[in-house]
Amino acid sequence: RLGEDYLRVLGFFRFRARCSTRAPETAALAALRAAVPGLARLSAERVWMELKRLLEGPSPAGSLALMRDTGVLPAILPEAGALDALARSAAPADPLLRLSLLLDADPTPIAKRLKLSGDETRRLHDLLSIPAPAPELSGNDLRRLLAEHPAETATAAAWAAEARDGRSRAALRTRIETTPRPVFPLQGRDALALGASPGPAMGKALNDVKQWWMENGCTPTKEQTTEKLKERLGE
Repeated sequence: RLGEDYLRVLGFFRFRARCSTRAPETAALAALRAAVPGLARLSAERVWMELKRLLEGPSPAGSLALMRDTGVLPAILPEAGALDALARSAAPADPLLRLSLLLDADPTPIAKRLKLSGDETRRLHDLLSIPAPAPELSGNDLRRLLAEHPAETATAAAWAAEARDGRSRAALRTRIETTPRPVFPLQGRDALALGASPGPAMGKALNDVKQWWMENGCTPTKEQTTEKLKERLGE
């Protein structure tokens, strides 16, 4: 029956991740191994749909280990590394977070091959590019993190770091959820009001001031950042 639709191979592992802890029968494993070449006939969209549903399951690490043993995982996700971090993770069932725990390289080729949406690609890239936040992250570093990323992404990064190194980030996640997200107080119209001319030079001046604001823990007020912009435009 697998030959009628090779997506059933992935469906087997998805069902197992949700509903079964029994070791599969020898005949079933043989059929799954024999069906691996047929996975190449599946569209990327169908593969990602099924893989995402598997990663949403309550305990996908066991099924992924069996997928590796049968050759299924290398066929659909050759970039997948060790499963230890995923097995340790106590994070909510977030398929992109769980996918990020399997990877340690630029996700762009994977996103293209599996045809992830733009939002999925951006989020996966963020999860792999954010430096692992330490449990004792300083207030300035926390505000910088939140200035660059939504709280949801920062929280997911904390979960991912915890799964990778085993150090609890429970207190940090609470701080992320209760800390207001800093917003850079200046916009282009503020530079124009100071006499700046539209163009790359004005954009660079604003970016330089924003970098200064970030370096100071995202705490300078609008008045202070305006004064800094005046200085920068006067150089």
